[in-house]
Amino acid sequence: MAGRLTGVSRDPDVDGLAAILIDYTETLEKSERVFSGDLSLKDAAARLRISVGSIRRLRDGGYLKQIKARNPDTQHYRCYITEESIQAFAEVYVTLGQMAEKIELAAIHLARALDRREIETIPCDAGFVRAYPKKTRNLVRDLAMVETGQPTPVGSSTS
Repeated sequence: MAGRLTGVSRDPDVDGLAAILIDYTETLEKSERVFSGDLSLKDAAARLRISVGSIRRLRDGGYLKQIKARNPDTQHYRCYITEESIQAFAEVYVTLGQMAEKIELAAIHLARALDRREIETIPCDAGFVRAYPKKTRNLVRDLAMVETGQPTPVGSSTS
């Protein structure tokens, strides 16, 4: 099977590059990353769906705990965010990226909607971070339904 591509075929009736047919359901399938243990700043940012700068601000603000580990081969130190601190943070707070992914809305649109509603982010002394208390998730779900024109579930309010 050397030289074969999966998910790609050719239209025999068309010449040139226009003849290439790509099965997007196969090639653009989302893959879920699995995280375990203490994470680098980049991996912690990917897990929490925020930027590395926001991870640093959460660390400096006391929300996340960092440890340094030395590579025995190179003797260089690397910084890791502890798994326990990430889990503790995720139990109480949710990030803008996590909420946007959950409701399938672009983060910038959700951020603007939250700003219009004057929803407060968590207080972080190290700088501004778009993380919210978990109770905000229900409000955001209702807000997304209003923004997209879907009916609001019975018993919930959007005020």
